Amino acid sequence: MGMHADWKSAKTKAKGVNNGKEIKFKQDAGLGTALDKLEAAAKARGKNTNPGPDWAKLTDAWVKAAAEVSKVGGAYVKELEKMPINDVARQQLDTFLVFTVLDESGKALKEGVRLETLLKKHRKK
Repeated sequence: MGMHADWKSAKTKAKGVNNGKEIKFKQDAGLGTALDKLEAAAKARGKNTNPGPDWAKLTDAWVKAAAEVSKVGGAYVKELEKMPINDVARQQLDTFLVFTVLDESGKALKEGVRLETLLKKHRKK
């Protein structure tokens, strides 16, 4: 199962403990779409592991997708603090966002920083 499906599952579980009330974020920034892009970019990057111009392009796309996931995930965590939902639902969603979404995007961002020197060498000019 992908992270988007896991996100949907986490929201469904949280709805169950929130007395059946759906949990909607005011600023629907498209976390599911961002997660899909991150997974697609990671998959494409995984197919090309030899440093070169194509690898640099794929790695840059992966890091860019991770930055978007991190931005949206962070916004959702902040919004979650003020949402009128019960504590159990809030904790479930917060845990998923922090330990799955932000953790995965953070790993990609750190890897992008680590690879920056090599990326500069192989980016098309």
